[in-house]
Amino acid sequence: MLDRGVRAAIDRHGVDFPFDGGTARITGRRCCSSLGWPVPVAVRTGNAGAVRSLLAGADLSIVNLEGPAPKRAQYHPDGLTFHFTQASLEGLDRAGIDIVSLANNHIGNAGRSGIVETVEALDRLGIDHAGAGATAKAARAPARETVGGIDVAVLAYDAIAPAYAAGPSTPGSAPLSGGGPAADIRAARRAGADLIIVYPHWGIEYRATATASQRAWAHRMIDAGADLVIGNHPHWAAAMEVYRGHPIWYSLGDFVFDHTWSEETEEGLLLELTFSGATLVQARMRPTLTLDASQPNLLDAATGRVVLDRVFDGSGRLLPW
Repeated sequence: MLDRGVRAAIDRHGVDFPFDGGTARITGRRCCSSLGWPVPVAVRTGNAGAVRSLLAGADLSIVNLEGPAPKRAQYHPDGLTFHFTQASLEGLDRAGIDIVSLANNHIGNAGRSGIVETVEALDRLGIDHAGAGATAKAARAPARETVGGIDVAVLAYDAIAPAYAAGPSTPGSAPLSGGGPAADIRAARRAGADLIIVYPHWGIEYRATATASQRAWAHRMIDAGADLVIGNHPHWAAAMEVYRGHPIWYSLGDFVFDHTWSEETEEGLLLELTFSGATLVQARMRPTLTLDASQPNLLDAATGRVVLDRVFDGSGRLLPW
């Protein structure tokens, strides 16, 4: 999310700053944030650029882009309307991000035209996208990349803001509704996709457990042929599940964001997945902590455990271990 506090940091330090994080350690907690909640106290432990190295060094880097980048972006110092400058998208490009999901409850914050202008700006930078477009057909189309001879398809859907849904000739997002997602997954497989990743925007904010609706949707998409489901929206690192041998992450929490009012919103996960061909062989959940209200840094193993414990506790009996 590149407006509000993150935009202020970009204006001070440049578009690369949010992705320049290194490593950090939590040294304690203090009371309290503006909302009265305890928040972590942390120190940087060096390794500047460690986050950028992970993003740029991956064969494929994917993020959720939580808002539009219209031609005439307005700065919002507070509130829940987001605009990103098109220049700020260059920071994503230089960080090595290959695909963004646009299916979320803020993509329509600059109107229907803002969605089209965001897609055009991403296209100029060569950043692929899924989940929103000039028409429903475009919004539901997968981002496609070939990595090591493997055809990867990424589909994205939003369950939070149905008013932003695209129409046959109207810009908007791809909704998580009806039979569309399952049909899109099957179509991607017929079109030659070896690996299908679905990015849903769903769930309840500030909660680590998955709802019955989320679980039903995740299972339905895997039954249709999805290999991985990686969700967001709650702003907390949340539950994961393994269904029919396929992992589901219900929320990775915030990455680049300015939510500094609680420990849970300052912490998140950078998910590093390793494949042999199209087979997932390793998943590393790397805990992060936001510093300067804009920059994720990798947490050390000892204090990063609090994030992984939140995932484990939120998962309950959904995991086979």
